[in-house]
Amino acid sequence: MEPGVQQERALSKFHSRLEQMTEQVKRCHNGMFDEMSQEIKAHGISRKTTITPGAAAGQQNKHMQKLNHQAWMP
Repeated sequence: MEPGVQQERALSKFHSRLEQMTEQVKRCHNGMFDEMSQEIKAHGISRKTTITPGAAAGQQNKHMQKLNHQAWMP
């Protein structure tokens, strides 16, 4: 077999394998994206998932005031 023919066959095999691997990566990526999307929907994660320390302290103060008020009510 001539060297040029061998190179063409090797190159053809390489391109074929590269296409297969590319498809595998696409499927894997899409699967991970779908899984992440489902997990986010399942947990009901909103766009704002963090709370600042000041806001947390304010919420706690409001809660304590409500409890104290209820304790003094007959």
